[in-house]
Amino acid sequence: MKNKSTSKYGKREDSYIKRAAGFAGNIKAVIVGVFMVFRHFFRAISMLFRFLFSGMGQMRDQFLSLFRFNITFKLTLGFAWIMFLFVNIFNFALILSIRNIAYENEVDGLRKSVDLVIAEFQYESMLEDRPSYSYLSDNGVEFAVVDEESNILYSNGFSGIDKVGTIPDYSHRYFDLRFPKWIYRKIRIQDSITIVFRSYMGDSVNMLQKTFAILSVVSLMLYVLAIALAQRMSKKHLKPIKTMTNKVMHISSSDLSTRLDIRGTKDELKDLASTFNKMMDDIESSYEKQKQFVSDASHELRTPIAVIKGYANMLSRWGKTDEEILEESITAIKDEADGMQSLVESLLFIARSDKDTLKMEKEDFNISELVEEIARQTKLIDGSHVIEESIQDSCTIYGSAEKLKQAIRIFVDNSIRYTPDGEKIGISLKSTSRDVIISISDTGIGISKDDMAHVFERFYRADKSRTRLEEDKKSSGSGLGLAIAKIIVDSHSGMVHVESEIDVGTCFTIIIPKTSA
Repeated sequence: MKNKSTSKYGKREDSYIKRAAGFAGNIKAVIVGVFMVFRHFFRAISMLFRFLFSGMGQMRDQFLSLFRFNITFKLTLGFAWIMFLFVNIFNFALILSIRNIAYENEVDGLRKSVDLVIAEFQYESMLEDRPSYSYLSDNGVEFAVVDEESNILYSNGFSGIDKVGTIPDYSHRYFDLRFPKWIYRKIRIQDSITIVFRSYMGDSVNMLQKTFAILSVVSLMLYVLAIALAQRMSKKHLKPIKTMTNKVMHISSSDLSTRLDIRGTKDELKDLASTFNKMMDDIESSYEKQKQFVSDASHELRTPIAVIKGYANMLSRWGKTDEEILEESITAIKDEADGMQSLVESLLFIARSDKDTLKMEKEDFNISELVEEIARQTKLIDGSHVIEESIQDSCTIYGSAEKLKQAIRIFVDNSIRYTPDGEKIGISLKSTSRDVIISISDTGIGISKDDMAHVFERFYRADKSRTRLEEDKKSSGSGLGLAIAKIIVDSHSGMVHVESEIDVGTCFTIIIPKTSA
């Protein structure tokens, strides 16, 4: 029996556990479902707010654009606002001063009347003789003698006293523009007798109101005048900007010669116009150089292309049967292709320099060995000139050996090209404490003074050099060599000096720091 009851209770416990687990599962499902509902709800709300805020941002920008006024309006508004503040402060100070002066005058008059009445009261029995005191009424001063119950025992026109304690005594407030109609003064002469004085302020109030009205009209006229003058002055001072804008609008790539007129101006706009003119000078110069660069590059490429086309036509006509023409054509096409490749590489080198993407691997190296190698190679390939060398030993610098060799080779080739056969070409190297100095000199045809300023320009070749060595094959070149050499020297924080004289010779001096920046 005991085992049966135990199994019975065990089954019940199992059923309870299963029911509890099922209930817990249902609760969990409900919680997860509610969580998902709220999650999607808040996600939808956030998306709605994003949409609204993005739309509101556009509406806000459109709304704010309505208040983006021109500079003339802003300056006029600013000047008018400053004028408004100045006039109002002036009016406030003036009205306050007039009010205080009038108030002090009234108080002073009331004080004198009080002193006079009190003096007479000491010698006369006011309650018995009852003098008229008409002179006080003429001055706008009234008084009354009252007892402790505020009963009027005597007055010269004063009436309407309910309680003496409620009557305010005069007090002076400097920054209060309000003006009371009456000012009061109370004097207790006996334990049960009080004299109450008051002075009428109506005339001062009327005077103050008239003054305020006059100042308001004058201020309004000043506002209108200030706005008109500010607008006129703003337009006058901003007229040069409008002129600049109109001129700038007419600038195009076909006409970069437009400049802003700076005559007669001495303010900041002159500096702006001068800066703009300088910028336009630089842009026009760069644009003209670019046009010249494209024109010269096209011209330099046109010649080898024409030669290649000519030899290609020869090959198509006679090259199949004539081996001599075939060999000549192939050699010429290869030479022209090599020339075009060299020209394109030079153009790419200059383009990288213009974009500041030119990279050079620099390291410490012995430049004396480099210059000796160039001199030795020059003697091997050029037997028509006398090569003289003077090279200091063991000169070390930090730089790109490959690029400096290219630059020095360009200067040497330039001397070979423009030096007649049999003349001298000198290559020297010496060192100082900070720099190395490389000189390439020759006794060639020289460079004129007019051409000296342009020798490092791209595609530039002196006309006289062309005419004198026009038929010499050595004179042919792209006109980019010296420009490339100058770029290489500049990249090593160096300098190039040129000295030349017609029919005497030319000397290029290269100065390179031993430790480049």
